[in-house]
Amino acid sequence: MIRVKFYYHEKQLSGFQLRGHAESGPYGQDIVCAAVSMLTINTINSIEELAGIDPGDFQQYYANQKDGGDIKFKLTAAQAQDERVALLLASFKLGIKTTAEQYKDFITIKN
Repeated sequence: MIRVKFYYHEKQLSGFQLRGHAESGPYGQDIVCAAVSMLTINTINSIEELAGIDPGDFQQYYANQKDGGDIKFKLTAAQAQDERVALLLASFKLGIKTTAEQYKDFITIKN
């Protein structure tokens, strides 16, 4: 099960954490894992490339590259208030929420 938690700073979405594995199919064929991974990687890359925020400036970023299934991403309050960042994070949340609705046996969202 993938567990998703969203972080806020004064009601402004400022990051997220994902833990666990979907285990909806064999390794390499798990479409739920692939969808969540793509949403996550694309969001972080877009914040870097399209909003121009250097990864070294993220408030917190941790990804378990070896085992997978664990990523934590947080921005500062000022970064999260940037209109481009806010839109990208809102898009990520919408994508995760939609995926979780379709695959509720494999994804849970906290808060």
